[in-house]
Amino acid sequence: MTSEQIGEPGNPVHIDSDDAEREVLRRLRILLAEKDFTIITCAQPEGSTRFPITYSLGLARKGLPEVFLIGSHPLELMADVAGCTANDWFEGRTTPDGPQAELLTGEDGSSSALKVRPIDAEALTSIHDIGLMRDFYGTMPSVMQLLLPDNEGHFPTEDNYDQASFPQPLMEPFVSSERVH
Repeated sequence: MTSEQIGEPGNPVHIDSDDAEREVLRRLRILLAEKDFTIITCAQPEGSTRFPITYSLGLARKGLPEVFLIGSHPLELMADVAGCTANDWFEGRTTPDGPQAELLTGEDGSSSALKVRPIDAEALTSIHDIGLMRDFYGTMPSVMQLLLPDNEGHFPTEDNYDQASFPQPLMEPFVSSERVH
């Protein structure tokens, strides 16, 4: 498996309003001609009410869904979780349909499993700017939303999740089985 993030080694690519999308797509095509996947982070624009997002690009070429995170967690954490998950899927250590590795360790030393849910990628493009994914593939591949727990280990799909401290919107679920990874 080979992966690399655009920018300094170990740092995610940051796409902001100053980047020209054509230039970023050109750089991604060059990078992904040599690497298996990359992780893209989009910071929240100054004064925006949108949430930061992180997603993978390249996994669908191996028949895997792309990963997607959204919320108020630090971009570095979201990029690390996306990268670890994508790497585990790519290497076959875990699968998008199986239990995920315990990736997150709390301050008290406890760990929590990552939750994964299929989402409607077409609806996603109308909500958040991940048009690079469509531009790269020519269509939207399958996408899985990775859910991070709050400090108590609860996930956004649970009633007792701390949405006030850790906003993490749930994207529209994907309900049809017709989309191919």
